[in-house]
Amino acid sequence: MIERDEHGQAIIEKREKYIYVSSEQENWLEEVMNEKKIILSQRFMNIYNVTNFFSGTLQNLNGIDYFVIVLKAFKGSSKDDEILSMLKLLLQKETCKIIVVDQGVKKGNVLISDIIKLGIYNCITPGDDNLAKSLLKKAVTGGMTYSDTMAFRVDEATININQNTKVIKNNFIKVKTNISIGIASTERHLGATTVAINLVNWLNQIPNTTACYIENNNHNSIKSLENYKESAVNEEEGKITINRINYYQKPNSETLARIQATQYDFYVYDYGNYNEMTEIEKNSFVKSDLKILVSGSKAWETDNLINALMVLNKDVNTFLLINFTELEERQNFKESIGEEWSNKTFFIDNTPNPFKLNSNTNIFEKLFTPYLQNTEIKEKKKKFKFNLFGKKGDKKWKKSKV
Repeated sequence: MIERDEHGQAIIEKREKYIYVSSEQENWLEEVMNEKKIILSQRFMNIYNVTNFFSGTLQNLNGIDYFVIVLKAFKGSSKDDEILSMLKLLLQKETCKIIVVDQGVKKGNVLISDIIKLGIYNCITPGDDNLAKSLLKKAVTGGMTYSDTMAFRVDEATININQNTKVIKNNFIKVKTNISIGIASTERHLGATTVAINLVNWLNQIPNTTACYIENNNHNSIKSLENYKESAVNEEEGKITINRINYYQKPNSETLARIQATQYDFYVYDYGNYNEMTEIEKNSFVKSDLKILVSGSKAWETDNLINALMVLNKDVNTFLLINFTELEERQNFKESIGEEWSNKTFFIDNTPNPFKLNSNTNIFEKLFTPYLQNTEIKEKKKKFKFNLFGKKGDKKWKKSKV
């Protein structure tokens, strides 16, 4: 039924419009915009040189409410300074809201930090599409705020030796070895095993660093890795190797002693459910150099968490990784858990494939500060200028049809 005004004229709802540029179609982005009833006007899908692209398309932003820039469309073909110069000119010339997407980048990323300094707070960085959707919804319903960007703001003293240098790569070197990491969850199916596998994969990608996974629970989950397409099974040692990383099924005391004699840099012990652990296992967990407790934040999950924290008694080497928590619920949870644990609580992203690294590596880096030293590679900045509008007769970039 058509809604009409007092004069009988049909009321036409004004719908907001958006365009986006990316190297590929972004289904998660389009799903959110469809849900919010924001009309897709144009999509551009390719790897572009930022100068040529924006010289040819800026004139098409008239009537556009949101311009979503997925940075992978320009990375590899454009320098950071070029991208920043383009964004500065966009802010000067255009009234549409700018949303920047760079999924999977680490907290403290220099380019994102510089974009935030321009006053563009709608920066979407989670590698997980569901988290990215939550932030995009916020960006188009009121917008993200300065406080939302705090994790990506970088102190100039951290990234600059002077105005002409910046960090381009982080390298880690070991400062301690033979470290035991105990991982447990407050109840089943909250992700202790997933975190353990993800962590051991992150540790092994650090140059000259070795880490192994040791199953220290009765769930027998690791045996299922035998069916993994790239696995190599050594039944005698109770070991499954995937991508040169060793996963040990629950070993007896003799086998465990042999594993520990192998002299890995890091031993990642998966204790499973804390409430199912024996007293001996709990004592072993407490003695770990680094303890990670995985929990949920729902009302029916917090009792077990509180009970575990009472036993751990503010242990300085214990950290909480909270799973399956919406962005808007996180601050309330940290406030409710108390100041002692709030600073040691981190919210992890969903990890459908634990063998693949995601944004949780940012958390791992913080937890392993006592054991890994971060060294930085720096490069000189170069100044860059270009004409955003281009010249008459410039070749225009083709756009895909919707």
